Parts: sequence; structure tokens; C-alpha cells
Amino acid sequence: MISIYSAIIFFTACGKTNCPAFPKDITYWFPYSVGDSIELYNLQDSIILPVSAFNITDSYSFNKRCDCTCEAAMSLKTNMDSLKLISINASIIYSDIFNLPNQPPIEVEITLYENNHGLIIPIQIDRFNYDDYSNWNYQDSAFISNETFYNVLTLENLDNQKFHELIMVKSIGILQLTDNELNIWKIKTKK
Repeated sequence: MISIYSAIIFFTACGKTNCPAFPKDITYWFPYSVGDSIELYNLQDSIILPVSAFNITDSYSFNKRCDCTCEAAMSLKTNMDSLKLISINASIIYSDIFNLPNQPPIEVEITLYENNHGLIIPIQIDRFNYDDYSNWNYQDSAFISNETFYNVLTLENLDNQKFHELIMVKSIGILQLTDNELNIWKIKTKK
């Protein structure tokens, strides 16, 4: 009897692939929580985007007989700024958590809306990607607006109509956005 139980435990234990949780150190690219706000300012105006959702995958397992790979994801969503009619969705999704690429596959989408007689309609999405197929620049340190920042990522949007550059800083998050009229929208840093 003991050998049958041992065999069952052996085959069940060996029959699972354990997938790790999303790497915590990578969440520092988006150091936000639900209830925080991403507040961007220029000389005349502001954009205030309350974080409404922030999700990170936990560890999990699946049967080894499944034709699956381990995935891990982080996602962020803001409510719309009711005056500027803008919202942000961001994510980092690893399709194979065991073989992480050098750069995290960051995607930031800025959705623009219009008010059509009281009906809010999405009209455009500006996408910024940190992957092998997009324009980006990573610097260990950069001097921006009279301040030095570390782990700076600049992403360009080549198909834009509103925003064309996004600068992110690890442990700060979104640092600034530049629109097509060369307006720079910056966060207030705590330095």
C-alpha cells in the first residue's frame, strides 16, 4: 500500500511545471498603486490620471503534459482625465518567464477620447513599446530638466497623432511626455 501512495505522489509531483510570479524588481518601472495619480504638468495645464487598476501575476503551475509556457504579466490602468480626455494602459508581459530578455517588454498605450454630445468615444491610441521592433533609448543615467536620473528609458511613437515621446525612469515611472506641438508634460519629482 505504501508503494502505491509513493508512486501517486511521485507522478503527481513530477507532473507539474511551476511558474514563478512576476519579478518584483521589474515593477519599479511602474511604481504605482491603485489610488495613486500620475500627474503631468506643463507651463499652462495639467493631466491627472488616477490609477484604477494595478495587477501582477502570482506564481502558478500547470500539468507538464500541457503544451504551455510560463507567462508573467503586470498591467496598469488609469481612469480618464475628464478635462483632457486621456487615459493610460500599460503592461509588461513575459511569454517565457524562464528566459527573460535583456529589456522588459513594456507597452504603454495613451488613449485619446472625444466628447460627442455627451458620449465619450475613444478616437486614437498612441502606443509606446520597449521591444526589438521599436525606437527606444536606454541610459544608465541622464540629465533631464536640470536633474540627474538613473535607469532612463526613452520611447518614441512613430505612428502618433498626439504624443511622440515618452520618458520613463525606473523607480519613478512616467517622467514626461512630449506632444506634437512640442509641449512637454512632466511629473513633479520629489528631489
